[in-house]
Amino acid sequence: MNVRNWARKLGRHGRRSFLIRNGASIARDLQSQEKFFSGDCTCFACGHGAYIASGVKINAAPASSLSIGDKFYINYFAIIDCQFKIVIGNDVKIGPHVYLGDFDHVPRTAETPSGIGNFKRIVVEDGVWIGANSVILKGVAIGSNSIVAAGAVVTKDVPPNTVVAGVPAREIKSLKR
Repeated sequence: MNVRNWARKLGRHGRRSFLIRNGASIARDLQSQEKFFSGDCTCFACGHGAYIASGVKINAAPASSLSIGDKFYINYFAIIDCQFKIVIGNDVKIGPHVYLGDFDHVPRTAETPSGIGNFKRIVVEDGVWIGANSVILKGVAIGSNSIVAAGAVVTKDVPPNTVVAGVPAREIKSLKR
């Protein structure tokens, strides 16, 4: 094994070991190309067969809950920002530059100095494909085997076996299963 391959292997296993030592629940076969996680490791769980590409950023705030199922794939420069609760099912594919955030910001005032506002969970069920440059906002559930087209902004629930597109995302097709 050459030095470059050895360093890559050590890096992958070192990242996984660090997360597990700090309380994360991660399957042994997680593949990642670089550091991707920040936040509270005890709030993060990831199933078998996950692949996390370069530039991906995953954050789990203290007391939040971020759960990712088996055979998960997330492409370059996508962001998952969990401040409350995000549940991602099995066989979910997320394209490049996608954003999932379970909170929003409110104008900074004396009553809300932090600027963070409402929190609502996000649920992405099994077999969902989320296209490039899409945005999944707080309070959304995406039904199983649905497709979110590239560039869509999902602001409300998506039924199972549905294709949505647009800003805001609307149903454009029902998939026969």
